[in-house]
Amino acid sequence: MSKKEYIQDKSEALEHKVNLLMGFGFLIIAILIISVNLICRFIGGSKARLYEYTDGVVIKAKEHKTYPFGGYGRPAYDYEIKVEYVPEGENRAYVFWDYSYAYENIDVGETLRIYYMKDDPDEAYAARKDWLTSRYLPAENRYNIPLAISTVLIIIGIYFFIDNHKSRKKKR
Repeated sequence: MSKKEYIQDKSEALEHKVNLLMGFGFLIIAILIISVNLICRFIGGSKARLYEYTDGVVIKAKEHKTYPFGGYGRPAYDYEIKVEYVPEGENRAYVFWDYSYAYENIDVGETLRIYYMKDDPDEAYAARKDWLTSRYLPAENRYNIPLAISTVLIIIGIYFFIDNHKSRKKKR
């Protein structure tokens, strides 16, 4: 075996190891993100134990456009909602008001679960049922963004494994 062939074999072996390490690295990071995301979902859902709940109806859903850099660049959108709800044992309706980018897909007339403090019904938050854990989570949180990032990381990790497999197959 010549020196050139020896160096080529060593570099190919190193390339295979790097591909495997990169693939495992991306998968491990994705699994960590998914794990933290699930823990946050369960912690967010456990907050509800301190509150009573009722259903409320969205009476206002409005989009606000702002230009964050003094009128330059792309506009940013915020969404305002007002939800009317009647706590159990109360004679009057209360209004929950909030302003967040996470209320983008909420429309007037939609029913949201409202969690409120029994002693102070004005202290409340809107919740939506989570598709992953089936718990009611605060509506202003966006729990799906980390899952999307994890999906991309998983695809990158799988790419490294496929690339490693193809290059090993080609070598044989």
